[in-house]
Amino acid sequence: PAIPAAAWLGGDAPVVSFGQDGSIRRWPAAATGRSWEGGWAGEFGDAVPGPGAATVLAPRNEAAVAVLDATTMAVVGEVKGAFQPLAPTADGQGAWYLGPGLTLQRRSWPGHAIEWQSPPLTTTPPTYVMRAPGHVLVGASDGRGAGLAVVARTETNSTSQTVALRQPPVALALHPAGRLLACSFPTGSVEVVDVSTGALAWSLSDAEAGLAKATVLKWDPTGTRMVVGRSDGSLALHAAPGTGTHRPLATVRAHAGHVVGVAWEASGAGFVTIADDGFLRFWKGDDLQPSGFWRADPDGLASLTMDPGSQQLITLGVTGRVRRWPLHRGAP
Repeated sequence: PAIPAAAWLGGDAPVVSFGQDGSIRRWPAAATGRSWEGGWAGEFGDAVPGPGAATVLAPRNEAAVAVLDATTMAVVGEVKGAFQPLAPTADGQGAWYLGPGLTLQRRSWPGHAIEWQSPPLTTTPPTYVMRAPGHVLVGASDGRGAGLAVVARTETNSTSQTVALRQPPVALALHPAGRLLACSFPTGSVEVVDVSTGALAWSLSDAEAGLAKATVLKWDPTGTRMVVGRSDGSLALHAAPGTGTHRPLATVRAHAGHVVGVAWEASGAGFVTIADDGFLRFWKGDDLQPSGFWRADPDGLASLTMDPGSQQLITLGVTGRVRRWPLHRGAP
């Protein structure tokens, strides 16, 4: 089955993948072999390292998060009243979760007592939840056909900010500084809004975008550029608002299928894209010049993840195939 998410752990267990069949699998550092035991399911599927990286936190059901031993993948605990793990706290003494009503929770470790909890972020079900450094980003509908984006900082007593959108979003991307939010909509348009005020900073109209949906939005690590990947396989590189023209810096027809994932190198020098055509392609980060490709999965790709040091990629196929790639350009 498809694998929508993965988490890097480091050491001899660099990645844990989450399958839509409810499985969580731990993949060792060697390119071959695996170990697995489990049966966990969660709507969003993200697994994250627990404090100290000796454990893995994973959605178990709509009202509990499982705590797994990072070596054996055996369940060693449960966090009740939370459904989505987010990250360990910066001091390593606890962890952040989402709970009922999309409340942001800080819980002690290993006791799981709630030390702080935000008011509900939204009353409608989320379309997805994504993490950014120091933040969690929730996309949702307001129940009347418009959209909402909720930006919450993973800091005790921090204030969550809700941004009203004109439609439920297809994709969202939070600027590395947390000040700008990029949104794409079913009509094909893209907007960048100021998180604190909700004011529009930049937009690409429906007519400019054509009929292709913007399926992926991804800021570079410096926050000066953003890649827009579309359902027709095209890519566009845009400058952040205030850094130059709003016209694309470069565009290219990158894939035969719709773009499903983008991962920037930590340096910002280049990035990788994947699509449901099964290709993994490398691009220069300043002008969209191609710099290599692999036929990564003939059955099509669903998502990808890059290790924090930009040394390895994991591609996750639509049929459940997980592959590891060294991060160098050109054919292996």
